[in-house]
Amino acid sequence: MKAQELRQLIREEIRKVLKEEDYSQQVDRIEANAKKFIKNPALKQYTTNSDEYGFAIMEVPVAKLEMAMKMKIKDILAMNEGMLSIWLDRTENTVDIILDRTSSEYEF
Repeated sequence: MKAQELRQLIREEIRKVLKEEDYSQQVDRIEANAKKFIKNPALKQYTTNSDEYGFAIMEVPVAKLEMAMKMKIKDILAMNEGMLSIWLDRTENTVDIILDRTSSEYEF
């Protein structure tokens, strides 16, 4: 199988996984969720990087994040999608939030 054919098959499978959701709608949703974090003044002190390529909000205490977002941690973790990564550390005390707009995952 040629590389181009394989690439096309992979793209088709990714589109199936997206379940008919328009790609631009998915990106818009991810960007909207990301703005909830980066525009939250209570999280500003945890922001270590923020530019046109994304941001990193690191080592936010879970209780502080829940209070700032007015959400439970399980709901915050559910926002982990595509280029927006949300990780709970293994002690479950802090959370890292990273938006990577350079992610090749979204190049179709």
